[in-house]
Amino acid sequence: QGNEVSDERVVEMLKDNVNTFRVKSKSIKNSVVETIFEVNLGEDQATHLLVKLNSIHGVENINLVSYSNNILDK
Repeated sequence: QGNEVSDERVVEMLKDNVNTFRVKSKSIKNSVVETIFEVNLGEDQATHLLVKLNSIHGVENINLVSYSNNILDK
């Protein structure tokens, strides 16, 4: 139950703070749910979002990975 509540709060937080997001994967191990979201946000939004997500009860880890798809750029 606790993990579901955390997930719901994370989704609400993302809806309020980023332009677009989607669930990339979801797994469970030893009753711990891990959800990976892809979010699109500006550099100035990153720290603010991490602080807000960290304040959600039940959220244990937050990782921010920057990805750039510049295969065609040379």
